[in-house]
Amino acid sequence: MKENVLDLTAVPGAGTLITAVGPSRKSAAGYDVTHLFVSAVGMLDILTEVTLRVYEIPEATAVPICSFPALGDCTAVVQATLERGVPISRVELLDSVTVDLGNRYTGLGLPVMPTLMFEFEGSPSSLA
Repeated sequence: MKENVLDLTAVPGAGTLITAVGPSRKSAAGYDVTHLFVSAVGMLDILTEVTLRVYEIPEATAVPICSFPALGDCTAVVQATLERGVPISRVELLDSVTVDLGNRYTGLGLPVMPTLMFEFEGSPSSLA
């Protein structure tokens, strides 16, 4: 989330108003206070204004769900996918305990194994 917050105004515990403007894209000088407020460090602050980066809605999405016998296999697949330059929008790693709990709650019926949920975006032909 921190990469999508451009700037914000917050009220920390002391009650003072702080405006944190994200760093210029061409400058790395100074502290990046915006990311501090968005991270766990700023979890006790009250955000009063937030400027977010927005993205256009993709033309099409695909969400393949892949199960593997071991967690190490999941990480190897993600690494290989990234090394080959496949554009991934999101990837979620679920251990077998989480998959089991999800199955019980939703009745989805996934195999109770370490699982990857990928999300790909693009044109219908590129996803095919």
